[in-house]
Amino acid sequence: MERRKRVLVAPLDWGLGHATRCIPIIDELLKQDAEVFVGAYGDGLLLLKEAYPQINFVDLPGVKIRYQKNGSFALNLFFQLPKLLRSIKRENIQLSKMIDEYSIDIVISDNRFGLYSPKVKTVFITHQLRIIMPQVFKLFQPLVDWLNYKYINRFNDCWIPDAEGVENLGGKMSHPILKPTTPLMYLGAITRMHRQHSEEKKWTAIAVLSGPEPQRTLFEEKLIRQMQTCEGKFLIVRGKADYKSSTVINNVSLINYLNSTELEREIGVAEVLICRSGYSTLMDLTALQIPAIMVPTPGQTEQEYLAESLTQKKIYFSSGQAKFKLLTALQLYSKFTNKLNNYESNLQTAVKKLLQQ
Repeated sequence: MERRKRVLVAPLDWGLGHATRCIPIIDELLKQDAEVFVGAYGDGLLLLKEAYPQINFVDLPGVKIRYQKNGSFALNLFFQLPKLLRSIKRENIQLSKMIDEYSIDIVISDNRFGLYSPKVKTVFITHQLRIIMPQVFKLFQPLVDWLNYKYINRFNDCWIPDAEGVENLGGKMSHPILKPTTPLMYLGAITRMHRQHSEEKKWTAIAVLSGPEPQRTLFEEKLIRQMQTCEGKFLIVRGKADYKSSTVINNVSLINYLNSTELEREIGVAEVLICRSGYSTLMDLTALQIPAIMVPTPGQTEQEYLAESLTQKKIYFSSGQAKFKLLTALQLYSKFTNKLNNYESNLQTAVKKLLQQ
């Protein structure tokens, strides 16, 4: 009797977005009778362990990045490039050992450049075929594109969680003119979320925080201050999966973490969602269909590009974190459509094809 395929799923550990968008992938793998191993680190590892206590987990530290309070995140990464390349090499060596130790057949890497191998089938997941550089450093865009594709082309396949046509989420990030040579497959939007709508609203707004420090904490502190000056009741989900705790400060309730079911329920009884304009969040919004206020992480050109694009299309209200005024945002968000297309996912087909190869 042929044994089940062993699949290692490894999300990037920069915030929780990569881990949460791996949830529907893991669900589909389990549904199709694969034996799943998860290689993760930090909060992403804790989140997935809570979601899947029955599967195999491997501690797989990723690329360590020094985050800044000010300036461009893309530029910050660019200046740490030697450190990044060394970390990718270490990650690749560690993967080779894991493949032998656990008899892995397939590796699915969510934005982890070092998880390629000639030993097994490898898949790279990204919505950033083009990593957008700040305008002032556009001179380096060809170099960044070349380096990005150099690593993507080391994988057997590349999955893009976006619609393939003109109507899509990622714009020029997921649909650049020049593409990698490795086979591409557009999955549509993949999300763990489902709409839970209630006419009775418990929260004036729910804020779901994510992303790297120190910006996560800076935004949380700003929200707490401003929420206390507004009428209504507010909930902040802090995006810290290390332990579950809650507290109340006047009209603001704070909780470290909610699982998918709990988060869907609380979003369903909120008038509006306050969130980052991260790509995984946008995919969740295609399913949730709830009004949202976007506040991109400062210096992250990807989030700034997505927020600006959605605001120009009159879909969501957005504001920079430095100038964010909650009262203004609550007055203006309803003037936008607050609706993204619910792009159909072909994840089931992609997983079936992968397991049969």
